[in-house]
Amino acid sequence: MTARLVLLLMLLAPAAQAGPWTHEAGHGYGKAWISLLPGVGFPSDDPEVGNQLYGYYQETFVGLYGELGVAKRFTLFTHWTPVRTFLLVDPLAADPQVFASVGEPMIGARGQLVQAGRFALSVEGSIRIPTESNAPVADVHAITDDNPLIGQLRTALGVWEMTAGLSAGLGFDRFYVAASVSATNRTAGFDSYLDWTVEGGTKIGKRKRWDVRARIAGHHALKDGTADTHASPSGIGNGTEYLAFTLEGDYLLRENLWFGISLGGGLGYVRLQTGGPQLAFSISTRF
Repeated sequence: MTARLVLLLMLLAPAAQAGPWTHEAGHGYGKAWISLLPGVGFPSDDPEVGNQLYGYYQETFVGLYGELGVAKRFTLFTHWTPVRTFLLVDPLAADPQVFASVGEPMIGARGQLVQAGRFALSVEGSIRIPTESNAPVADVHAITDDNPLIGQLRTALGVWEMTAGLSAGLGFDRFYVAASVSATNRTAGFDSYLDWTVEGGTKIGKRKRWDVRARIAGHHALKDGTADTHASPSGIGNGTEYLAFTLEGDYLLRENLWFGISLGGGLGYVRLQTGGPQLAFSISTRF
């Protein structure tokens, strides 16, 4: 019965890497995607100023994610964005500026503590490794008569991240719900962070080939660091906060192969990064 429930949950949520479920030894999950984020403004810390418009801004990321079961109720996972590009059309720059960086790779492990009927509880930890300097690569100016400086574009975090968290989930015959909470410590005097997610998913369509999910996520600085905050359209740096909502769908192309699409964006609580929707297309597999 337990094995059947675990299999059902993995079928319902082929991309639910934030959940509490683990893989059998030698089995796992892989995903590759490309995401697009056009900037539509920069929220000011001053409520009287509000959202500040600047020149056209576009992020394009290529991402990779994988999970591998290595023992009973124990799974390793990794995440990496090997290609990140940032297009900025600043009102004071003569030409459009394009910057590229290699994302910080992350490796982690998840251990399932409890599997009781339809309920699962896991603990996980991960480390993210810096690859490039956090130094700004360009100034960002508002589109107004005086073009004030409103931020500086940063394309790399430049510090170590260590994360520990808990995740829990309930699986039913037609849908699942899951939630997670984690704390992240960063080096170089950067703020620590509290992250949380709540999500649910199900299958739809006559042939049940669509897996759909909705997720709300929060990212909150604990303001315990000594480093300055970084106002960057990319949100890469110190002090970024947000509340985000994401809709995802994966279509079963053939056995164990899905094409996915997701659309996400801020829910009004966005600090020190651009607004704007994020659109992603993916291919994922389970083995």
